[in-house]
Order: sequence, then structure tokens, then C-alpha cells
Amino acid sequence: MWGILVLGAVILHSLGIIINRIILKEGNVREYMFVWRITSSLFYIPAAIFIGFSMPTGNLQWIGVIAGIVLYAIGGFTGFYAVRHTEASLGAPLGSLRVLFLLILSWLILGERVTITKFWGTVFIFIGAMVITWKLGAFKRLKEHGPQLTVLTAFIIAIIAIVEKFSMGVGVNPVFYGFTMYFVPGLIYGLLPENRNINNVMKFVGKNWKLVLASAFCYASMYYMQITAFKLADVSLVFPLLQLSILITILLSFFILKEKIEIKQRFIGGIIMMVGAMMILA
Repeated sequence: MWGILVLGAVILHSLGIIINRIILKEGNVREYMFVWRITSSLFYIPAAIFIGFSMPTGNLQWIGVIAGIVLYAIGGFTGFYAVRHTEASLGAPLGSLRVLFLLILSWLILGERVTITKFWGTVFIFIGAMVITWKLGAFKRLKEHGPQLTVLTAFIIAIIAIVEKFSMGVGVNPVFYGFTMYFVPGLIYGLLPENRNINNVMKFVGKNWKLVLASAFCYASMYYMQITAFKLADVSLVFPLLQLSILITILLSFFILKEKIEIKQRFIGGIIMMVGAMMILA
């Protein structure tokens, strides 16, 4: 069951990334972050009606929710400034460090068992992601603030996954958790100066409302599948497999966005990632 959820999450995440690339060719990133998160949260309203909804009932559940909100807000800001000050050729491979951070944190904090196949499978997925996104000479800028923020953001993303696993483990309702993780950070982003001009925000939404809805649906659905998978299986199993969205994103970028890619490099990286996935699932 959790494998089906991971597959769905991977596909929806890739589609969401492609749609966001189209939208952000003209839009402001921080302005879009506000619109996108609030819109994504609204898709949890029908989910609450058809799937079910309940508020947290204990201290541990509230701790998980509050920790998630804080980390998402912090990660959103560090991620924005990391993207702003780091070239994509360096940001992408550095961001892949999150799978290694997650493996270590899941063992230290959650006590999840790290088998030989899980360890090497995660390492292979990391190496494959590095190969796919690698550009010669990219690591010469590691001492700059942008790349350092990228590593910090990768670490925060790993901690967020740990908190999500913890929250699902103590019984937080996935629909409530998903809604909260989109809606509250969205409100925080709404306080940014550029988002206080409601006319600019509405103009942006008006031009792109179909794409915004499509992206919001993809991400809201993806996130629900992701945290539900965390509830059913070890986060150290699920999280590395979610990185396979990199492969689908690259294929969609080539066929839909007509982006130029290094076929041989992407093929080798893809093979390495698939080997890693098979080792984890073995």
C-alpha cells in the first residue's frame, strides 16, 4: 500500500514542479509562495469531507504540528534565499544531501533500523541524483553563503520529514496536518511586504489561475500521499524513494518544456538511482 502512495507522490510531485516552472517564468517567487500555499490548503477541505478530519487531542500531537509549522516557515525562507544566491548547477546536487541527512536522523532520533541494503540503496540514490544534476566546477563556490544555505535547507527538509513521521506516529490526522502545513506558512508568507499589495497578488492569480489550481492540486495530493506513506512505513524507506521524482521531472522537462539535457549523463544517473531504489525495496 505504501509503495503505491510513494509512486503517486513521485508522479504528482514531478507534475507540480513542471507546472511551477511554467508559472515562475513571469511571476515573483515569494508572491507565488503565498498564493500557492493558500490555494493548496483549500484542496484539503473536500478531503476533510470525504476522508475525515480531526483536531489534535494530545500534547505530543500538538508538538508535532507546531514543530512542522515552524520548520516549514524557516525552511521556506532559507530555501528562497538559497535559490536566489546559488546557481542551479550547484544547488541541485547539494540539495540531494537531504537523503543522507534523513538516513542518519531517522536512526538517531526515531531508532529506525539501517540495514545494509537500505544504507547502500540510499547512497546509490544520492549518487545518482548527484550525477544527474552535476556540472563541472560547480563545487568551487562552497564557501559562499548561498551554497551553505542550500546545505542548511537540505538539513531542515530532513528534519521536517522526521517531524512528519513522528506526527503520523502519534496519531495526528493527515488531512489536518496537510492543511495546516500549507495554510499557516502561507499566511506567514502573506505578511511579506510584496504580498501586502492585494491588487498585485490578484493580478498574478488572474493570469495563471488554471495553472495555480493544477499545481496546488498536485502538491496537496502529493503531500497527503507522502505523509500517509510515512505513517505506514519507515521514513528512511519512503523518503529516498520520493527522490525518484527527479527522473520523471527531467523527462517531463525534456518533452514538455523542451529543455536541453545531457542524455548520457542523465541516463547513467537514472540507472544508478533505480539500482538504489531496487536495493531499498529488496
